[in-house]
Amino acid sequence: MVRAAGLEINQGMVLHFDGQLYHGDECLHRLALLTTPVGIFNWLNARLFSSPRISRLGYPILRTGRNLALRILGREPIRGDASNARQRTRDR
Repeated sequence: MVRAAGLEINQGMVLHFDGQLYHGDECLHRLALLTTPVGIFNWLNARLFSSPRISRLGYPILRTGRNLALRILGREPIRGDASNARQRTRDR
């Protein structure tokens, strides 16, 4: 469904909500709007990323951090085929 919509999961996070797909900074913004302010992480996330502008500015930084962490851990990008799903299951 995600790739059929022309979205690449390795280039940004994706949220499927109410029949709609949100990608990248839009996904981050929507998740912030849906979260509850329980706990410091959720509170901070909701406060920061409920702003579309801050989501747009902050998302590339978060994506870079993710990509760096994956590189450090030696993880490969998600391929989306059955062999990759089996590999992720074994890694858990």
